[in-house]
Amino acid sequence: MNTKKIALGLYQQAELYLERGELETSHHLCNQVIEIQSNFSPVYNTLGKVLQAMEKLDLAKQNYQQAITINSNLVEAHINLGNLFTQQQQWQAAIESYERAIQLNPNQAEIHHKLGEAFLELEKWDEAVIAYQKATELNPKFPWSFHKLGEAFLELEKWDKAVIAYNRFIELNPDFPWSYKKLGTAFMQLEKWEEAVKVYRRATELKPDLYLPHKNLGDALMQLSKCSEAVTTYRRAIEIEPNIDVAYYNLGEALVKLERWSEAVAVYRQIIKINPNSYLAYSKLAATLVKLTEVEKNRKFDIYSEAIACYETLIQLQPNQRENYHKLADILQKQGKLEAAVDSYIEAIKLKPDVPWSYNNIGEILMKLKRWNQAIFTFLTALNMEKNMPWIYQTLGEALAQISQSSLEDQINYYCSALQNHRSEIINSKLVLHLPQNSELYLYLGNSLSKKEQYKGAVIIYNMALQLEVNDQEITNQLQKALEKKLELKLEVERYRRAIEQNPKSSKYYYDLAITLTRQEELEQASLAFLKAIKLNPEINWSYNRFWNYLKQSDKLDEVVSFYHQIIHNKPHSVLSHLNLGEVLSERGKIDAAVTSYRTACYEQTLKSHPNFVKKYWHQEQVTNPNFIIIGTGKSGTTSLYNYLTQHPQVLPAIKKEIYFWSRHFDKGINWYLAHFPPIPKATKFLTGEATPTYINSWQTPTRLFSIFPKIKLIIILRNPVDRAISHYYHEVRSKMENKSLSEAIYSQLERLHQMSESTLEQAYWNHISYYISYGVYVEFIKKWMAIFPRKQFLILRSEDFYQNPASIMEKVFNFLDLPKHQLKNYQKLNSGSYPTLPQSIHQSLSSYFQPYNQKLEAYLGMKFNWE
Repeated sequence: MNTKKIALGLYQQAELYLERGELETSHHLCNQVIEIQSNFSPVYNTLGKVLQAMEKLDLAKQNYQQAITINSNLVEAHINLGNLFTQQQQWQAAIESYERAIQLNPNQAEIHHKLGEAFLELEKWDEAVIAYQKATELNPKFPWSFHKLGEAFLELEKWDKAVIAYNRFIELNPDFPWSYKKLGTAFMQLEKWEEAVKVYRRATELKPDLYLPHKNLGDALMQLSKCSEAVTTYRRAIEIEPNIDVAYYNLGEALVKLERWSEAVAVYRQIIKINPNSYLAYSKLAATLVKLTEVEKNRKFDIYSEAIACYETLIQLQPNQRENYHKLADILQKQGKLEAAVDSYIEAIKLKPDVPWSYNNIGEILMKLKRWNQAIFTFLTALNMEKNMPWIYQTLGEALAQISQSSLEDQINYYCSALQNHRSEIINSKLVLHLPQNSELYLYLGNSLSKKEQYKGAVIIYNMALQLEVNDQEITNQLQKALEKKLELKLEVERYRRAIEQNPKSSKYYYDLAITLTRQEELEQASLAFLKAIKLNPEINWSYNRFWNYLKQSDKLDEVVSFYHQIIHNKPHSVLSHLNLGEVLSERGKIDAAVTSYRTACYEQTLKSHPNFVKKYWHQEQVTNPNFIIIGTGKSGTTSLYNYLTQHPQVLPAIKKEIYFWSRHFDKGINWYLAHFPPIPKATKFLTGEATPTYINSWQTPTRLFSIFPKIKLIIILRNPVDRAISHYYHEVRSKMENKSLSEAIYSQLERLHQMSESTLEQAYWNHISYYISYGVYVEFIKKWMAIFPRKQFLILRSEDFYQNPASIMEKVFNFLDLPKHQLKNYQKLNSGSYPTLPQSIHQSLSSYFQPYNQKLEAYLGMKFNWE
């Protein structure tokens, strides 16, 4: 028989036995073939496959190479050699073998696919893309080339092309979960959150016990602000992989956004159990614990203790992180451990001595400790580093006023001498401070204090400037102006004292005297005058006045409490006495007692206005929450609007129009807030609500309100911002809180805003900087509110329409609140003021400033306001 035929027959048997997995027999047959026909290249290729299957890789490689030596055009040998190199992770050698195979047979899709895999391993993404694209052209029915092509596009950050590749894979193989996970990655990068959610959900359906699709689904839901769904998804991911901390962190973040502080705390504690040295976990836990104290006030000191322990651990983990000393000090302050807080800020200063915030915070604590001189040295040190910290000016002025109570002249001498002799103040035996030798700073501060009418401090500061620049004419002139203004205030005080001598029972004169004394920085005398004003006229609404803080500083709140208890004993049905008592108790921090007073006031008020309602419904347990809030804007007609609204027979008023809970008093708790409203049973058709016009420009209010009352209806009345600003100015003048001329007040605020960059303007508006102006930039505020509440829950009104046709506007309001029509007998305009004709130059300046914002407002709301 022909030896070639014999060899061929044996070779075919070897291939058959290889397919059956009978490797030894196949190996033996291959060797027989080689003995018969040693130049038969296919047998070396088959022997290579046998040896590779037997894990004899070096011998396998030798046989593949021998096959190629005999026949360099044997495509399969090149492919198999490439596969062997792939198995050995010799990627470059594999690439060379596959590329040679492609040269010989460019139309075999499998080779291009394998070449792509090798390029992927070497992170040669562009080359991998070319290989896989060719593979998909040659065999568009093979799904895995599309899958790998998608991987390469992900690495190249070509997200759209990755989406196309993975979608093609899914068409061919719809039940492979990882393809959906990868497709979700591309959608996330494209910020196509809805699409990402769909594919991650599909991945979790196909393979419910896979960790990553659940975790990633949670991430996509978070981007859609579907935090509650994300929480459920993250919890499922944690069930699958309870020892991977990433899902815990994301779960904690979702719970924080939902303000579910207790649950978030538990999550961060669990991370610490998994990783006891996790810096990030301690940091998140500490921050969340601080938030938890706002809700669980009765446990706040225990919670603070745990937060303190967290920051102490953080300091141990990273002792050179200044921020942790700051945050620790913040909590120590809240716990009342003021000296320890000062020490912690000092540690922060040791790490970075040029950060003015640290000195500012120490100064504020020293003010609480009434260590005035140390506070002054500290504030001046901070301002010497960064003088653009205007919140310090007021406090610095207060400290200078405190030390000047006995003798202004003595304090001038003390500070001038301290400058001359480089006298120091030592804070807690650890921090040595000297007064800055900076006359420009003192001139700037003197001018700033003068603008705030803090003339005692200004006089001291100007004298310090003159100590450094003895004959400076500008400083001398400014000092003289401050002395003249100080004298004017003294004369004004004397005028009010003479008026009181003639009218000793006038509560108003005592109140006006108190306001002037506060401007004169005679705080103790001002407190006495405020107290006298209250005692002379206890049954007016004192809740909106600004003197409670002065009475608190002078320790006179207890006297006010005792006084109102006496009034109530004699007049138990006095609504305003109960209301004012609630205000004083709130200032004292006695929230439960304040709630009782507010509820009593509310009962007495409702009993007078709606006696049948009280008799029928008052003591029922299932009650509704407030149904509406007029959230803005000030000086636009909110007082009249609320008054007309509460004249509807189905609307019961709160005990006062403006409660300020969501902006200023949120820490007092929801029970404190609800005590201001009559308890309305759910089955009735009665409504209640409030009108705090500054809610609209309070940054935290919409989020806080939505978290508790997401269905509440919101009313906004908007006035031409030019008219609103002027009305606001004259309101402050009437309240004796504004002493600048209209021109000075408006132009100074406009100048301050013009000096700001675009990036800082929005924050300035929310922070009420230049408030006559900023309150009128309505679009900035409304956009935030409407990003949180649905548009259908808002009613937007024009003040001009309201003033012109109140009956028509009230019909619209009643309809919005689902109330039946009601016609008032009289639409009396309330809380309105009169003022001189506005100079055209001021009107034009204001109009120019507001015009672009008004245009944005009209475009955003789809309404025309036609303001000039």
